[in-house]
Amino acid sequence: MVNKQISEYISKFADMLNDSNVSDIQIVDDPAIGDGFRDLGFDMDCGHAFEEKYGHDVFRNPDALGKVIDSIDDIQLLGSAIFSQWRYYNHWAMGESIRDEESMRWFNMIIKRMQELTHSRKASNSENPKNGATFQRQVQNWFIRRYGQGFELETKISIGDPAKDHKFDIVNLDRKIAIECKRYTWTETGNVPSAKMGFTNEAAFYLSFLPDEFEKYIVMLRSYHTKRDESLAEYYYRTNKHLIGKTKIAEYDPESDELFIIQDKNR
Repeated sequence: MVNKQISEYISKFADMLNDSNVSDIQIVDDPAIGDGFRDLGFDMDCGHAFEEKYGHDVFRNPDALGKVIDSIDDIQLLGSAIFSQWRYYNHWAMGESIRDEESMRWFNMIIKRMQELTHSRKASNSENPKNGATFQRQVQNWFIRRYGQGFELETKISIGDPAKDHKFDIVNLDRKIAIECKRYTWTETGNVPSAKMGFTNEAAFYLSFLPDEFEKYIVMLRSYHTKRDESLAEYYYRTNKHLIGKTKIAEYDPESDELFIIQDKNR
């Protein structure tokens, strides 16, 4: 769903950018454009992450961008770059046109690459719900064996004030253990899947509303990358432990049927 939304929004932005009936002012002065990028989870960071990864010239120069664009497969990085570039013309540019030749080449290269990536991942992502459900059942079975009691999938518990039902991935029959499952991996190039880390923080947020007597878990797929010296779950715990409170971060390896608590590994 996220890739579909990104693809649709980028296509809409491209249509505006390349439509001679839409003025420069309509593009750069419309706050809804920035809101759209932000709602998709992209960051307006003035291009810092993009420049840190590929150099200053790549964020400004279409010739430099053209040399590396086919190797960029991080949609989050691309989306944040195009959001930041639009913001430059929206807020800082003085007398510069978003449609000058070099700007148009730069924007269209980024747009084309994002469309390629979102299109190529639609087929693979169609399997994600199935893979996620399988992972959820594997984790459920591990906890059933570990605790010797029943655990239910997709269980509603009232949280908040005023109380509202929220569906947790796995909950034991006694309503004392709640588990959220995240089957995420490093990107192909070893980058952080930033948007997915945001979804993991969202899971931690909902778990935080459960009473203290609950045992709370976020169980992540065990994922390593040759460019990283820690698993994705270890990275998540290291960078977000200030947000998770008493929630336990765990990683599960379906191949070995082993589950490890990250906090225990760091003691």
